[in-house]
Amino acid sequence: MKTDLSREIFEQYYHSNGKILKITLKNKAVLYGLFTGFYHGDQEAGEPFIIRWSFVPEEEAGSMADVRTAGRQTRIVPQDEIESVTFK
Repeated sequence: MKTDLSREIFEQYYHSNGKILKITLKNKAVLYGLFTGFYHGDQEAGEPFIIRWSFVPEEEAGSMADVRTAGRQTRIVPQDEIESVTFK
């Protein structure tokens, strides 16, 4: 059975104290910041656990309380564009 990278990312991220991530995309772009939410996939349709992540760049994030306020530059990152995720 193929490993679902989105589930691995979810479990590591939400059980970690270090929230700032280094995300390497398949196009080799690198992002630093926080996940602030996600969109579940339809597993019955063969989609991964998470199909898109809401992401806020590190310089926009501030504290976790600030992330949940209006005015932050949220970006949607499709799971299929992510090559790897590590904690900064």
